[in-house]
Amino acid sequence: MTYTDIQNALDAHALTIVGLPELVTENNRLKPTPGTAFARSTLLTPPKLTLSLGSIGQDLLSGIYQVDVFTPIDQGVTETNGYIDALVTAFPRGNLTGTSINIVTCSREVAQRDGPYYQVSVAVRFQVVT
Repeated sequence: MTYTDIQNALDAHALTIVGLPELVTENNRLKPTPGTAFARSTLLTPPKLTLSLGSIGQDLLSGIYQVDVFTPIDQGVTETNGYIDALVTAFPRGNLTGTSINIVTCSREVAQRDGPYYQVSVAVRFQVVT
């Protein structure tokens, strides 16, 4: 499974989440409407680890599919937490349906202010044996 396969599968799954604001996939531009929530995805992967040697050996690719959720600043966390809950629910532990991507954990990460937005990241930690 290639990086492209992994990213496409995770993006396709995230795009099906009901109630999530507009999702901008990596290296695509969005001019957000002021006061409107949106989300952005990024694939973060360290080097592969060798699981077994030889010409038919296998590698372990682990990484993070990060979804940043942006909501208007100074409006509390109720809306933001609703989006976070939807993301965490959509990526349960186990194999992502129809793929060989194993979801290890999915959790809310640190929040921060980013201009006129409150940003919270959700980290979907995954593993793929290639």
